[in-house]
Amino acid sequence: MGEEGKVIVLDAYTEEELYKIDVPLKVSQLDGDPEGLFVFLADGEENHLGILDMQTPQYLQTLEGFGYSVVKVSKDGSIYTSRWLQDKDRKLYQLIKLGSNLVDFIYPKDRQEKVLKQAEKAYKEFVSKVQKAKDLSQLEDLNSLKEIASLDIPLRRIRELYFEAEELLKRKRLELFLEQIREKVQRGTAGQRELKEIEEWLRNADGEEFEKLSKAKEELERALKNRLTKALEELKVALEGKESQDLEELEAEEEVKNFRELLNTLPRELSREGEQSLQRLLQEKVISYRLKRFRITTTEDRVFFGREDFPKFSGERRRLSWRLKVEEKLIIGGEIYAKIAFERKDGVLLEPKRYPNLLPVKELKSMPKWVRSYLRHLRGLFSYEPYRLPLFVSYEETPWFVYNLERFVSMVKDQLRFGEGILILEGDAGVGKNFLVEVFSALTNRPLYIIPCHSKMEKEDLTYTYEFDPKRGTKRVFSDLIKALQTPGAVIYLDEINTLPPALVKLFDPLFDYRRYLVMPTGEVIKARSDVILVGV
Repeated sequence: MGEEGKVIVLDAYTEEELYKIDVPLKVSQLDGDPEGLFVFLADGEENHLGILDMQTPQYLQTLEGFGYSVVKVSKDGSIYTSRWLQDKDRKLYQLIKLGSNLVDFIYPKDRQEKVLKQAEKAYKEFVSKVQKAKDLSQLEDLNSLKEIASLDIPLRRIRELYFEAEELLKRKRLELFLEQIREKVQRGTAGQRELKEIEEWLRNADGEEFEKLSKAKEELERALKNRLTKALEELKVALEGKESQDLEELEAEEEVKNFRELLNTLPRELSREGEQSLQRLLQEKVISYRLKRFRITTTEDRVFFGREDFPKFSGERRRLSWRLKVEEKLIIGGEIYAKIAFERKDGVLLEPKRYPNLLPVKELKSMPKWVRSYLRHLRGLFSYEPYRLPLFVSYEETPWFVYNLERFVSMVKDQLRFGEGILILEGDAGVGKNFLVEVFSALTNRPLYIIPCHSKMEKEDLTYTYEFDPKRGTKRVFSDLIKALQTPGAVIYLDEINTLPPALVKLFDPLFDYRRYLVMPTGEVIKARSDVILVGV
């Protein structure tokens, strides 16, 4: 700390005063060098920079023209200070950087030269050892590099030598590592472990090093891919002529065991790809044996799923009734008129085209002749629900698929025979549960209704909703489920039924037992037709 004409030195731990040094300056700011050997003082009024030797301790000298109001010493020994210049009747202030000779204060010239020679000798030894290294283990714990690092003197050349040594070591390590990887690739012993090592190097790499490592990674991945392809071809040859209806029998073959050992050495993605190829190959062997056992054949009126047969749907459509609907009433010329339309049971609305749709209310008490004629015409031509064509599905007639269809058809026949229950399909995602139902529906010509379920579903989603028509106002629209329950031969497929909230599960209780009906929020009961099939997944 400083006061006018003096610098007071305190103990850093006890803050007790150690001694005072007289200085010929009015100190405004002071700072010390990184070694704590010198302190520089800025004069608060004059262009004076003072230097204290803290080892003596004594005031060394005053530098004129520098030091006005600020002084700061950086880690590399540079001094940042200020000065002012007299320009006619004004002063110009500058912040400047002084390249100090602190090293010369601390280390004599002969000492610097001796340390520098020592560093250069250690550097040459280091270079020699690095160039002779044949593997990565020989680059560990190089004493010559530690010796350079231990020369803690702030000389630029020593720092340059250390950085050059580090860069050389980095390049050599990369060179030996890549050479090691190439040798393992050539021998066919490189695998998942080597790929992970390259990825770890890539995390801290950049520039040319990153490019070399990326290229090595691509070459390794390509080599592993080729190795897998070759092994798979060899396995196919080894399994030729071997037939089995059981996958476990094929898994016990020695060639299959060897192939699995190879998969364990490959990266996860490639191993998964190899596993899929293996399973496909083994399944093909099983399927080729079972092709004669499981087939799908069709006749004019039936479909045969393996040993089970099921009738084709006749194409029957639901008959829908028409009624006269009064949409709104208007007063025209003092008389009450009604706007009319014809409504089908499923909500289809038609307005009369050849006749006015406004009639006096009093005429509706005894329905006009043309209205009765219009209703008869509609009931004759438009009283059937449009036939919902089943989805066209392209499928592969594999034994596994036909076997599952056979079991599915057997359970569907039981549901229709006893008139109750729902068929639940279980299995992992992607095994073909949805596809099974779609193929059954398409082959038997039955209309398919897919009802997607989820945890946020409400009762209205399964029964009916209200829609607003600007011309006709609010109307009730039945859900696909309600329509399907009344559609002849329909297959109702409740997708993700297990996600339904508990409140809606109870709604289905009477539908899935012997009663086979659904109670609407209004109390109306919708009974499922006897030929409707219920499936859940």
